[in-house]
Amino acid sequence: MKTFIIFLIIFISLTFCIHCDNDEKITAFYEDDKEVKEGDLVPFLLYQNYPNPFNPTTTIRFDLASQRKVKIKVYSEDWQVVGTLINDMSSVGSHSVQFNAVDLPSGEYYYTMESGDYIQFRKMKLVK
Repeated sequence: MKTFIIFLIIFISLTFCIHCDNDEKITAFYEDDKEVKEGDLVPFLLYQNYPNPFNPTTTIRFDLASQRKVKIKVYSEDWQVVGTLINDMSSVGSHSVQFNAVDLPSGEYYYTMESGDYIQFRKMKLVK
């Protein structure tokens, strides 16, 4: 059920961003199905990958306010999981993880970070 809710939230967000440029970032925080407003305290921050667009590797950075279990997954345009980058406890502070898309086709991909009841997601573009 939680996965369905994540995809529904992402679908709704993307629907309202039909006129966004490729450079615009899509991001949102949710706790218990309620959007967390800007300025609210959240347990982590997920940054836009760099470089973006990328070929074939990119770096995804995130900050944690406390030690917690973190899950970062990458999805294809049709929301199929193409990789799990992290699924483990992470310490307080700044972190980064490499995503290697050498075996994937060009296109838009999405990555999500989930920790506790919080979820954040962003869009990235692979150009080969």
